[in-house]
Amino acid sequence: MKLNYIKLSDLEPGIIYKILCASYQGWENSSKHENDWKQFDEDVHDFPDTVGSSGFGTFLGNTFVGFISWDPRQFPSHVIVGHNCVLPEYRNQGIGKHQITRALNSFQQYGFEFARVSTKRDTFFKYARKMYESCGFVECSPYRDNEENMIYYSIELKNH
Repeated sequence: MKLNYIKLSDLEPGIIYKILCASYQGWENSSKHENDWKQFDEDVHDFPDTVGSSGFGTFLGNTFVGFISWDPRQFPSHVIVGHNCVLPEYRNQGIGKHQITRALNSFQQYGFEFARVSTKRDTFFKYARKMYESCGFVECSPYRDNEENMIYYSIELKNH
């Protein structure tokens, strides 16, 4: 599988919003988040040196298949993975795991000590949880407002 990556801000405006909508299709609460997703897409392009450089888009050949984002503002101690989305028709091919692995390698190079990620406990997110665990993330205590139904993970980067 030949994957190519580009900076988030180099993606076509609107594509991040579209993939978020497609990725969460079937999750009963997705419509509650659409405005946030639209704002994130706009922020990527309005702030290319911060939000727009904190992640990458993933292409399989010339086809856009997913993206990952992160929040590095806790540097130097940790980085928080944000979205890690793969279009539904490209799931179960290891693309999400490739995105996480590539991001973890970058985090090590940046000097972060550990990475964190959160997801929901809902059945809809069971494959995301399995993927994070297979990448070495372990469940940890909540590290932000403890929304109901959330699960929090952490990974030490020096051991990755």
